[in-house]
Amino acid sequence: MKRMRCASIAVSFFTFMVTLGVGVALGVEDGARPAVPEATAEQLAAEMRLKACTVKTPHQEVYDAFNAFCAAHFGAEKEPMVYKIFGTELKFVEGGLWVHASETSAVIGFETCLPAKSHVEYGPTAAYGKKTAEPERFFYLHQHYLAGLTTGRDVHYRIVAVDERGNRLVGKDRTLTPRTIAGAVHLPGGVEETPYVLDKANTSYVLSDDLTTPGTAFEVKADGITLDLDGHTARYCGRGVTASRQKGLTLLNGRIIQGTYKEATAGGGKDLRGPNVLLERCGDVTLAGMVFEHDAPQESCVLFNFANGNCEVHHNVFVDKGTRITNRHGAGLTECKCGWDRGNPADFKVHHNLVKRARQNGLRFARQIYHNEIYIDSWSTNSFATGSYRDKDDHHHNRVFATGYNAYAFPWSKTNLNVHHNFVHMQAIDLSHRWGETWGDINMLAGLRLTNYGKGGQERDKLRYGDNVVIIRGRGKVEIRGTEFYSDATIRGLVCEDTTVVAEAQDETAKQIACVVCQGHYNKPDSLPVVYRNCRLISNICNVRFGDSYGKGNNHHIVNCTFTRSGSRDDYHTFVFGGQYWNFGHVIRDCVFGPGTAYNDVWWKETGRRSWYKVQWTLTLKAPPGAKVTIRQAQALEAKTPEEPNEPETAFDGTLGPNGEVEVPLTQCVIRPPVKYNWKAGTVDRREIALTPHTVTVTAGGKEATATVEMTRKRFLRLTDGVLTEYAPR
Repeated sequence: MKRMRCASIAVSFFTFMVTLGVGVALGVEDGARPAVPEATAEQLAAEMRLKACTVKTPHQEVYDAFNAFCAAHFGAEKEPMVYKIFGTELKFVEGGLWVHASETSAVIGFETCLPAKSHVEYGPTAAYGKKTAEPERFFYLHQHYLAGLTTGRDVHYRIVAVDERGNRLVGKDRTLTPRTIAGAVHLPGGVEETPYVLDKANTSYVLSDDLTTPGTAFEVKADGITLDLDGHTARYCGRGVTASRQKGLTLLNGRIIQGTYKEATAGGGKDLRGPNVLLERCGDVTLAGMVFEHDAPQESCVLFNFANGNCEVHHNVFVDKGTRITNRHGAGLTECKCGWDRGNPADFKVHHNLVKRARQNGLRFARQIYHNEIYIDSWSTNSFATGSYRDKDDHHHNRVFATGYNAYAFPWSKTNLNVHHNFVHMQAIDLSHRWGETWGDINMLAGLRLTNYGKGGQERDKLRYGDNVVIIRGRGKVEIRGTEFYSDATIRGLVCEDTTVVAEAQDETAKQIACVVCQGHYNKPDSLPVVYRNCRLISNICNVRFGDSYGKGNNHHIVNCTFTRSGSRDDYHTFVFGGQYWNFGHVIRDCVFGPGTAYNDVWWKETGRRSWYKVQWTLTLKAPPGAKVTIRQAQALEAKTPEEPNEPETAFDGTLGPNGEVEVPLTQCVIRPPVKYNWKAGTVDRREIALTPHTVTVTAGGKEATATVEMTRKRFLRLTDGVLTEYAPR
């Protein structure tokens, strides 16, 4: 085992979470097609084990099966791209360390750049002598509890992490000191019955021993309450912690565990298990250093309803061992629902939380969601790892892993959303037995999503998804959408940029797979553009699908992206049109087409004769400021209906500004289905309507210069000594 000691072992997450745009070293720059990873015996066995789970399977068996699935599919040794993104050397991530000492215990949370198993060594001296238990699998986020400490006595500790290769990283020696909390009320402290009522304002309550109750554990009845569990466990069968209209609540350092169904119904009673934490109209709340575990049907874990003020949820562990969902709509079943008061909304920060498993939703409705690690094992439609607040959302540096019936990593918001520097890794398998719906998205996983429901028209503005990595593979009867964005006349400024998407089929059965799925409303020719910029799209079956059963949108613009074909499937196509209806107005501009891909490699699978897309390249022209420039294309296309391409003969007519330079996108061709097209049969035949060569005329200083250019790639022209010549950009 390699052992690493270093004085400076903290590194910024951003150092490793590099922008994966065009030209990034992902092992596909040499012209060769990357191979599609084959399933290992361990992975196939883990998949069979997870498939065998039903709602009747004991919940610990379900969790163990999911744990084995994650261990088999996720991690740096399972996905080599992890090393390319986060580096090959195991390091602690700057800003991840958090320590809280109570009276007789402490909780320590930290983050590593690579998945690792970890522990904390601690004791009265730097010889330590004790250590915490390691987790059940390799994680990026780590949380450990130091028990049996003596109040007032210094404790030496150091954090230790070991990655999948056996590399051992040892932190420096540190100290902490458990201290008596001034003015604290100790529980039970003579209180014999639960719930413990915390009704003394601005007071710390400290749990002195583990607690088990058939009802509710704690009721908060005053402002300024701190509940420090001091490393203990509260096990309940009613609710864990409840509060209504209180401010300044802090919950620290312990475990709140939901009792089992057998415990809840002992003596013939009903199952009345509720949330681990239920807060109604509370403000200025902090939850930190906690473990929350639950498995009851249709019961979320931590619920903020109509919250206000500044709320922070950080360095917690969420464990959902359940399977049953009775209603997947609305917020559904959520690990942490940050519901806010519309009149006085809370400003939520949710960070450094580890969601080891969620059957539906993870961490939702917070304005700031960052540095979390979330695992979704979807048992219903619409299982979201995260969820936005409403505006000014900033979701970044999260790691999301998923499988199951229908999981998504990052959804949408109303305005000013920024989803960036996140890592998404999903594995799709056939788990259709988990949910009763026989329509819609079954066995479908997606990384990034925006949907306008019904007839559309919902207002959305300035939504950016950038610098993310999405990797989704699957086998069997599954569907994969790396991104699925709707276009609409009311969706403005939707951009996906500097993002790498891998979407790959791992057997011949898996077919409905694409890096980008362009959705929307087919009857809206005025839909505003959805822009994909500087992205790398890697697939062995389809890079871009224009329309599917969920939506057929118009005006998706793919700009300066790189298309990479992996594997050697015969049914691969760069583009596919589907959805059983036409869609149009799509633009492919300045893109790089790797081996086996092509701008005109298109399968008209299930679409209409009116469908089309156009291929464009940018002409950069330099001439003296004030020069007049006219660019004409080979022919004009006149649109007789809003669905038709409109390409006037004069592509550009203008005057150069003070910098003497202009960039003009010019159309190489418009590509359409053949005239005799049967949408049920599908075809790879096409009509390619050429609009190039282009004639460029520049008038400067009373002299005219003309050049003819074939716009089949990006071109660069410069007026030199009265002559237009092509030049190579620096």
